[in-house]
Amino acid sequence: MSKLDKIRKIIIKTIKKNNSHLHEPYFDKKELFEVKKTIKSTIVSTYGKSINIFEKKISKFLKSKFTLCVNSGTSALHISLKVLGVDRNSIVYMPSLTYVAAANAVRYNQAEPFFLDSDKFNYGICYKDLKKNLEKNVKFIKGKPFCKIAKKKISAILVVHAFGYAANIRKIIKIAKKFKIPVIEDAADCFGTKVFGKYLGTFGDVGILSFNGNKTITSGSGGAILTKNKKLFNRASKLITVSKKKHKWKFIHDEVGYNYKMNALNASLGIAQIKKINLILKRKKTLHFRYLKNFNDLKDIEVVTSEKNTKSNYWINLIKVKNISLRDKILNYLSRHKIYCRPVWDLMHTLPMYKKYYRSNISEAKKLYETTICLPSGPSL
Repeated sequence: MSKLDKIRKIIIKTIKKNNSHLHEPYFDKKELFEVKKTIKSTIVSTYGKSINIFEKKISKFLKSKFTLCVNSGTSALHISLKVLGVDRNSIVYMPSLTYVAAANAVRYNQAEPFFLDSDKFNYGICYKDLKKNLEKNVKFIKGKPFCKIAKKKISAILVVHAFGYAANIRKIIKIAKKFKIPVIEDAADCFGTKVFGKYLGTFGDVGILSFNGNKTITSGSGGAILTKNKKLFNRASKLITVSKKKHKWKFIHDEVGYNYKMNALNASLGIAQIKKINLILKRKKTLHFRYLKNFNDLKDIEVVTSEKNTKSNYWINLIKVKNISLRDKILNYLSRHKIYCRPVWDLMHTLPMYKKYYRSNISEAKKLYETTICLPSGPSL
């Protein structure tokens, strides 16, 4: 049996199916019940009661003081950056290894990304690279951090927790405090992941979630902004509702705003999903440990798992191959057999629209890109 066929057999044995997509949602009668209830109410837009219910359930589960549901994780990023003062005169430090929405959101605010390397164990920003670049590039003007080479203010550090694993968030926040830079946590992949007993998305000044159809829980499309800062929450609340001021009958808009609020139909789907979050997390953990066990005998394949003090949601199971040339051979072979896996995202600094921006020496992220494969990881498997 060839190595490629061994890998396919191991995946089939693990997922207990001959074919699979990367991540499919887990639905039962609860979703139909909640959606029908919203439809019967006839209030299916951004004024529906289910939005507030979903926000409260998220806050309760994550222990987030304020939660604001929006129509996508990208919208959540756009607004989170904006309320922290990111604008055309800003630099945002962020990883090159991330989904393109994170970099796009920086540019929506007309700011410049500064791309950093990744940690080889958790796929998040390398805190050592962050510290080195800040020590080299920061100067303070009137008590505020500026980037010497870009000659712009440093308005945020965007920490992306990738694939369900936690970046070194406590160390990153410690560095950020030293340099007086706000932290945004992109926890789009990480609903339910804990580090040191606290949920990701609740460490930084602002956190964001995604409830896209491929996430741990889904509202079809949608996202959320998390914060403990009432001023930031109120500012974001206004911006996502087209900057409409409250009035009994009059439409008053006093600045440019965005039609970003989640609608009631999406929220009703999210309510059904979050009600069974513990079951979903249990299923995903079981699947992960099946992968660990079944790949154990393949010495040149490593299953990526949680670091110490981290309790992952195991959103996507990852394997790393030692031989770089093997990655695409595996992906092509599995695709032919209708097991749909993929590599990690293309590095941002390699994309045509982001090649011109500042970056550090990105070596570890390159290795991760060249050697990592994302495996089928849906909670129904």
